[in-house]
Amino acid sequence: MAAASPTSISMQLMNGDVRVLEVMPDTTIREMKERMKAWHPSEDPITRQLTIVHVIRPEGRKLDDDEMVVSALSPADLQVLFTMNPAVECTNKRTSGYDRKELRDVRIRDGVQVMELGAFAGCTALLRVSVPVSVAVIGPSAFAGCTALVDVQIPDSVTRIGDSAFSGCSSLAKVRIPDSVTQIEDSSFYGCSSLAHVKIPDSVKEIQAYAFAGCKSLRSVTIPDSVDRIGYHAFSACTSLAKVRIPDSVTTVEHKAFYGCRSLVNVTLPNSATEIGLAAFAECSSLTTLTIPETVTRIRRSAFSGCSSLTTLIIPDSTYIEDEAFLGCASLSHLKLPESLKDQLGRLFPDLPDVPARSAPT
Repeated sequence: MAAASPTSISMQLMNGDVRVLEVMPDTTIREMKERMKAWHPSEDPITRQLTIVHVIRPEGRKLDDDEMVVSALSPADLQVLFTMNPAVECTNKRTSGYDRKELRDVRIRDGVQVMELGAFAGCTALLRVSVPVSVAVIGPSAFAGCTALVDVQIPDSVTRIGDSAFSGCSSLAKVRIPDSVTQIEDSSFYGCSSLAHVKIPDSVKEIQAYAFAGCKSLRSVTIPDSVDRIGYHAFSACTSLAKVRIPDSVTTVEHKAFYGCRSLVNVTLPNSATEIGLAAFAECSSLTTLTIPETVTRIRRSAFSGCSSLTTLIIPDSTYIEDEAFLGCASLSHLKLPESLKDQLGRLFPDLPDVPARSAPT
């Protein structure tokens, strides 16, 4: 039995243009409509995704999605109409009354000041949301798990982005954090795996735990001079992050703050830092050169363990190093160490085959 062959179907857009689509005989109208969204005149991918396509017969009947494509139609027999899927306007702070899996475009009514806990959590079809200037707080888990969300505009009125507010928004590729925000709380953007660039405004004083952890596409981040603390796991597993400058305002780099940032080649530590936390830069396997500032008094356990590409290390006189801080740093060839550490080289660098020769102060 011969395999079915594709059929060319001509259709006329409402502006008079005629388009041709090749389809198989068992293609449904629903499948055909998805392909026809590419004909929409807008170049905005979100607009195209939110477009409703209508295929209309000569007598005016709209074809149902489950109907099979009819091939024996002339170019003028079918017409194609594009309309926008209207945004749902939420008159309260929650999505009660709506099917969360069906919401695609949401406009929050002006006057809402706080987006409550989990307001749009789990809206897996949500593509776009418009937040009005009346909103001051985006509450915990407000958009958590909105895996299709690609566009959210945070207005200048927002001062706080709550815990896990955008966690798991795996399609969110960019976000503007306005200058009005003072707190980026725990896990705010955790697991936003498509997020490539982040600029943190000067108004933020603290990047809390897991804030950007698991943002595996994040290549650059701007940390302003206003930040004095980078919380634990704040950027852990940001596997595309290649360089980071930590400003002089930061005094503490917490536990595992940059753990597993395996593309990190260069890190600038501030002269204000007093402590490098537990496993803060562990498993940063591309890191090659490191200078510890004079202000650092303690390097915690496993701080740089697994930094297998580290070749150059300079440690000041006043720094105490805990066990296994440099475990697995087998490529070290240029070390500048204080006299006080000479009798501890085996403890500090157990993976170097020729510790005395490699660790001579320069």
